[in-house]
Amino acid sequence: MHYKELDHRSTPLRTLCTTATNAISELVQFSKVGILDSLLAAEYAEYFYGAVLVACQTYALGTVGDINEIRTLNGLGKLKKIELPDYVSCSIKA
Repeated sequence: MHYKELDHRSTPLRTLCTTATNAISELVQFSKVGILDSLLAAEYAEYFYGAVLVACQTYALGTVGDINEIRTLNGLGKLKKIELPDYVSCSIKA
């Protein structure tokens, strides 16, 4: 087993997603009790959504890199990002 087969990126990503979800819930509560208006709360929430989006993109790119490194060590060719969904669906069916 190659060490990159372990998903070491998932814990920070889950932590960020949980933190963003909790922060957005607090923003919604603040808008309900009148601390923030709804538009300002939505604007603040965009920052959290943006951080999660960038983290998910980084996670996906890192995963493609790990798969290609493992494939190269096994004598297989590298996959392009666009080919990855086909590779994953074939692996699941097998």
